[in-house]
Amino acid sequence: MFKFNFNQDPDPGEKKTEELPENLEKGDESRCVEHESVSENFECEKGLQVIEEVLGLKHIDCADVIGNMDSKPEYLNGNSDLVKNVYEGGMKIWECSIDLVKYLSETVADLHGKKVLELGCGAALPGLFCLKNGLISDLHLQDFNPEVIEHITKPNVALNQCSNSKIPRAETRFFSGDWSDFLAKMSKASMKYDLILTSETIYEEVNYYKLLSIFDQLLEPNGLILLAAKIHYFGVGGGLRSFEKTLPESKWTFRTVFENSDSVKREVIEIKRRIS
Repeated sequence: MFKFNFNQDPDPGEKKTEELPENLEKGDESRCVEHESVSENFECEKGLQVIEEVLGLKHIDCADVIGNMDSKPEYLNGNSDLVKNVYEGGMKIWECSIDLVKYLSETVADLHGKKVLELGCGAALPGLFCLKNGLISDLHLQDFNPEVIEHITKPNVALNQCSNSKIPRAETRFFSGDWSDFLAKMSKASMKYDLILTSETIYEEVNYYKLLSIFDQLLEPNGLILLAAKIHYFGVGGGLRSFEKTLPESKWTFRTVFENSDSVKREVIEIKRRIS
């Protein structure tokens, strides 16, 4: 069940997807926070339930995390999975992230030595699958809320890091903040990714161009994007079909590679740069 708390009246001057917001071009990397990495002796908070599902990936129980937080953010005291511009739902495992893990498990893509980014990662199950199974060189995990990174994402990484000393450990970095600020920081560092993963992140059309700008500027020329989402997000307006319409045909190609219709229809689409 999806519960949205987007009761704020839209700003009449708010720019939609017809043009890039002004601050997206400039960005402010200072608002993109990089969190400390997970050390080898990192310990998850005691008393939290560890769940093993989704092809053997381990993750902590999100409800346990929320219940055990000493200083709980105000947005978690309500009864909503999303609060516009405040909380983007990272303390919950969404269906499409599981779809994306299942699709990754079925492909024969070579992840060896690849640089991987998961946007809006939350529990980061797709990124964790790559970390555990792909011998990737880098995994960068980004979420809007710093509490999600600290209380959900980092413990999950600790639970799934390979303990085999003969296997090189991927460099895993964690970021929180708005996509435009993340883009500014990574662009300044000339960072490029071979694979970008994202799930349940296109429910609001106003944010499409932030996402597309990251794709455009941070994806390697021969890189791949896997985006998992519902066909339509009722009450919000976004969804796969509306997002696909914003992909410039001159720049991108896309195709559906995975479908799930067990409740609300969901898909995973593969996006690549169009070769001239």
